[in-house]
Amino acid sequence: MGLPEVCAATGLSEATVSRFTRTLGYKGFRDMSRSLQAELVTSLDQPGDRLADRRGSDPDAATVLTDRFRKVAGALDATAADLEPEALDQAASLLADPERTVYLAAVASGRPLMEHFGLLARYLRPDVVSLRVQDRWAHALADLQPGDVVLAEAFDRAPTAVRALLRIAGERGAVRVLLTNHVTPLVASCDVRLQVVTPSDDVFRSRLTMLAVLEVLLDLMTQRCPDALGHAARVEESFAALQEHLVIAGDALSAPSPARD
Repeated sequence: MGLPEVCAATGLSEATVSRFTRTLGYKGFRDMSRSLQAELVTSLDQPGDRLADRRGSDPDAATVLTDRFRKVAGALDATAADLEPEALDQAASLLADPERTVYLAAVASGRPLMEHFGLLARYLRPDVVSLRVQDRWAHALADLQPGDVVLAEAFDRAPTAVRALLRIAGERGAVRVLLTNHVTPLVASCDVRLQVVTPSDDVFRSRLTMLAVLEVLLDLMTQRCPDALGHAARVEESFAALQEHLVIAGDALSAPSPARD
């Protein structure tokens, strides 16, 4: 249903409907329409469905390797061309601001990406909080203050937990940055949107463009975190002091068992 049909059905003017969509956080009626369509398509396009479509074909490894890398390269090029530099610049400045605590949130396969980003971000600045197990998010968010930054990731879907988090952050005056590969209803609840392109027809879609954007943010933060050198030096100092006490998982597994009397 297009804008004229919506106006005819509701008795509202196009200007009124357009203002309403902007109030919800969309750029306009067309942006909202695309968002809702994308969410519907995503809800109907599950990995299990794509797996069923692929069963029966058995390509050789060389073909799969070439195909996967070609698609990922294309997605990286498309993301670099489409990503708004202003949004990227704004997100990096917010994340580098030492006066703001940064909260990182994702669910499912997005969580390891955020853990990677959080570990490296903590090399550059303090006060980076990773929201891990969802039933403990409330404890971490108790200290969320106006002006703090919430960086959330959503891949393919609009998780209920992330949607609630963005709502809470907005109510408390925090700045919400969303990294996503789809125009979902979550975009109406964010202040800065970083949207990537992902190949669409693989059983398991590549997250590489998500990772690349996170690493671009880290590159920018290395120049914008005012105490990056000092903070990194303190991390290295602590690491050196703890080195002899650290147990690496692989070493622990391969170490001989202690002698028994």
